[in-house]
Amino acid sequence: MKFRIPRSPTCLLPSLFGALVALTSTTALQAQDQTSTFSPVVTNGSLPFDISLALQDMGSASMPTLQSYAFGQVGDDYVFIDGRTNGLHNFSANGTTNFPPAYQNTDVWVINPVTQQTWSSSISNLTNSGLTQAQADSLSVTSPEFHQIGTTLYVAGGYESTTVGGNTTFSTSSNLTAIDLPAVINWVQNGTGNLASNIRQTSDPAVQVTGGALTEINGTMLLTLGQNFDGGYNGNTASISQTYTQQVTTFNIVDNGTTLSITTSSFNASLTST
Repeated sequence: MKFRIPRSPTCLLPSLFGALVALTSTTALQAQDQTSTFSPVVTNGSLPFDISLALQDMGSASMPTLQSYAFGQVGDDYVFIDGRTNGLHNFSANGTTNFPPAYQNTDVWVINPVTQQTWSSSISNLTNSGLTQAQADSLSVTSPEFHQIGTTLYVAGGYESTTVGGNTTFSTSSNLTAIDLPAVINWVQNGTGNLASNIRQTSDPAVQVTGGALTEINGTMLLTLGQNFDGGYNGNTASISQTYTQQVTTFNIVDNGTTLSITTSSFNASLTST
């Protein structure tokens, strides 16, 4: 008999820590659906790329604690939206304990590492942002997919919590949002306008995914892997619905700067073995 523990809607890919542990282990451990053979790990010799990490000195600037967010960049300004402000989620039998709504990131942050300055503006303050509550919820999700084209940041899906009358429900958002980055930066830094006037949204089942990746090739968007997780993450498989896409979904974004829509493609590449 096999028992399956549902995987977190934010944990599709292994963490760097987990990868390091795997490299130092002397025993091969296989996860569910993992292949029996592995790509070679190159520790010496020439690699086709380099990775370098460095700490950024932000002086005395106030910095957010964020994970599982979306971000875009215009010049030296980086815009952060969505995500969570606490660390790894809990593993209790209560969904709101594991993903407390109070730790959703409900601010838009602008960070300039060159001038060592940060700014933020509230999404959840609807008077400030100009959003509806439904829009605010959709822009406070965990682990959305995102991709920047020009100065527009496109954010899709994500694990969303909605609280109505004290009752919190969890689901995967089906929204695609286009964010005008220069205008949003101006709103955050200078209070010009509001957030609502600088976003466009549409809803489609094709983007109802959390924990995947969104990229673009020659004008076609590719939404790779991820899952549709419905319900509170509580370890009880009877109270949740969890479906991994196991595919690359392609679609085109139709965005004229006023309205937003997508046209889905008939080509969706399955990554499951046959």
